[in-house]
Amino acid sequence: MPELFYEVYEREYANAWIDFGLIKEKSIADQVQMTVVAGTASAGVIAATTAAWAPYAAPFVFAAVYFLLSWINSEEKVKTAKALNDAKT
Repeated sequence: MPELFYEVYEREYANAWIDFGLIKEKSIADQVQMTVVAGTASAGVIAATTAAWAPYAAPFVFAAVYFLLSWINSEEKVKTAKALNDAKT
């Protein structure tokens, strides 16, 4: 009986690490995507305007776009978690 327990334990532990790795890779990809989009928007503000205030506005544009994308990503994760929870019950 203890052999069966350890066999199941090792299998589930390995599956948990595989799931963690997939989630980690998706999270890193999401962060890179949000950073690239926010950086592009910030650079676009500088490139599109020749006004003296453009370099000072760029960090605020970056922060606003990054915050918006983070909020949308967080809402998607909450919605997905709720759907998975509802599917289980």
